[in-house]
Amino acid sequence: MLIRKGRAHAAGWRVRWGGRLALPAGLVVLGFALGCDAGVPAIEVARTSLDLGEIGQGPAETTVSVSNIGGDSLRILWVATSCGCTSAWVSDSLLAPGATTTLSVRYDPTVMTPPDTGRIHRGIYIQSNDPVRPEVEIDLYAVVRPPELP
Repeated sequence: MLIRKGRAHAAGWRVRWGGRLALPAGLVVLGFALGCDAGVPAIEVARTSLDLGEIGQGPAETTVSVSNIGGDSLRILWVATSCGCTSAWVSDSLLAPGATTTLSVRYDPTVMTPPDTGRIHRGIYIQSNDPVRPEVEIDLYAVVRPPELP
């Protein structure tokens, strides 16, 4: 480290009088572009594609983790689905920084008339106060076996 006239220089970082750290402008801009601002909520979903596999004519359920990786409280404003045969809800709608909640998903092919069969694709939408990703979409897939004959 080189010290000259009250300033220290080391690899582009500058320490100014009073011990304040001045970052190179490029790093600050990069931090904002990546959503790393400490005062902003940031949603993260563990998986954006859920596959229930092959299921019968009854309800099937799964869960996925939703986290706040930002520096301010994340508020989940609403959760919606693309079809009445699918329901989804979170256990907590307000997440402190670093907190995680569970998104529960339930798909019931018998809600449809006639009941769904074959490969299905439904959407789950989470809207939050994350300024970078205000809405996250999760794809739900399954292969539904036809009803058994009596």
